[in-house]
Amino acid sequence: MAYRIRQLGLLSEWHYHNMGNEMQVMNYGKREPNPVKREYSLLWEKIFTMLWRDKITREELSKKLNIPYHDFNDLTFGLLNIKKYMIKENEANIISQC
Repeated sequence: MAYRIRQLGLLSEWHYHNMGNEMQVMNYGKREPNPVKREYSLLWEKIFTMLWRDKITREELSKKLNIPYHDFNDLTFGLLNIKKYMIKENEANIISQC
C-alpha cells in the first residue's frame, strides 16, 4: 500500500522510507496487521457435501474429470472451510487424506 501511495505522488520519499522502516520494525513483512478470516465458497461446500453423501471421493471426482488428483486438489484448496471438512473426513473416512 505504501508503495502504491508513493507511486501516486501522495507520499514523499522521506515519508515512504520512514513508513518502510516502521513496517519492518512491526514485522509486517511476515504477517499482516489485523488479518481477515479466510473466505471460502458456499457453492463448493454444497457440491462437495452432496458428493460426500453419495460417497464420491475427491480422487474419484478427479478421475471422472480427467484431472490429475494433485492438480484437482490444488484447484479446490481454499474453496472450502477446510477445518470443518477435515473433521468430516476423519470421522467418515470418505475422503482420503490430502
